[in-house]
Amino acid sequence: MKETHIAGDRSLGAAQRTPTPAECRDLVERIAAGSDLHRSARLVDFLRYICHRAIDDAVSEIREQEMGAAVFGRTPDYDTAGDPIVRVQASQLRRKLQHYFETEGAGEAITLEIPKGGYVPLFRYRTATQSTAGVGQPAGPAVPSRYLAPVLLGIAATLALACALLGIRLWKLSADQDYAGKPALRLLWSNLIRANQKTSVVVADSCFGFLQDALGMPLDLETYLKRDPLQWLQGAKTDSQLADVLKMMAFRQYTSIADLGIARRILLLSPSHQSQISIVFARDYNARGPVSDNVVLLGSHRSNPWAELYGGSLNFQFDYDEASRKAIVRNRNPRAGESAAYLIAGEGAGIREGYATLTFLPNQGHTASVLIVAGTDMEATEAVGQLATTEAEFQPVAGKLAPDGHLPYFEALFKTRRFGGAPQECRLVAWRRWGTL
Repeated sequence: MKETHIAGDRSLGAAQRTPTPAECRDLVERIAAGSDLHRSARLVDFLRYICHRAIDDAVSEIREQEMGAAVFGRTPDYDTAGDPIVRVQASQLRRKLQHYFETEGAGEAITLEIPKGGYVPLFRYRTATQSTAGVGQPAGPAVPSRYLAPVLLGIAATLALACALLGIRLWKLSADQDYAGKPALRLLWSNLIRANQKTSVVVADSCFGFLQDALGMPLDLETYLKRDPLQWLQGAKTDSQLADVLKMMAFRQYTSIADLGIARRILLLSPSHQSQISIVFARDYNARGPVSDNVVLLGSHRSNPWAELYGGSLNFQFDYDEASRKAIVRNRNPRAGESAAYLIAGEGAGIREGYATLTFLPNQGHTASVLIVAGTDMEATEAVGQLATTEAEFQPVAGKLAPDGHLPYFEALFKTRRFGGAPQECRLVAWRRWGTL
């Protein structure tokens, strides 16, 4: 008979306290929809697969090769020693599960864990000490229930009303304090950071950008969505030594210090709503998450492929010249005094300028807002990110984009200058207004 990994809690009566398969499946879906996982399609697929094998097939072991092939698209006989994707993802999933049960899943009656050394999930009821509060406390004097119920209802109603009034007051006060003396920033960021909406700040996948530089060819969102770094390298003409370096680079998950700096500035914009903001690595982002979520994308489509979802409709578009290894901003419909393409002058360390765009638009379902902060290089992205989060720098831009005090969706192109690797100037060059919100 196969061993099941739906375990009972013997401290509460084994047979009566064994989670049912239905309860386990419901728990898996709640975890998958939680804030820790719903933006990471790869981890959700991983979780659902191993739970299906444990619940429906009652397996006692799940091999690494099996998951690599079933979940991550590897060949059935791939070398697990040279490709650690399953182990890496399992480690991330364990951390996510632990955080879930410590936070939004703290009230779950059943827990799920993946014991180290294996991949078969273990479901079990919480222990008595975890799920029972106040056990062993001395009882107070008994109060007749006919008197107690009306009193408790009255107290509860009074407290509920007081809490509601206090919550409304605190919400208004905190919102005012967040943007006190920052009317220009309020115009933009009050649409992106709200009390009743989640906001994902998606930082760039720097290694994905480096990989394209090394390969000398672009990789698109469709390729990125395969979530398989080995497939990104298919067709590359390299010697074995360089192939090993590229493979290592493809599996690394690094972002830029500029993106982290911008993410920090965004968090500081609205201290009262920081709990609504999630910082997500591009490779872990799941665009199939709730359509009501606002999104801030840091980086152009070369390092943050999710920007490609919106690039086709934009006037200012990033391109890349593989020969000169320079990014270009193309102006699809130039107006008087504007250029059709904005090119970077200089070579190598002699480059002192760049271009950046700040794009504010609705998501594809028109249910939330998207902000794209992108530049021709890291310094240009940093410059426009700093402008978008600094009242004194954004105020002149807001004055041109929203002269009547109502901010429309927009695209704005900036020329940036840097010195010693740090941004020094970010000047508005051209813009497009898309209409009011």
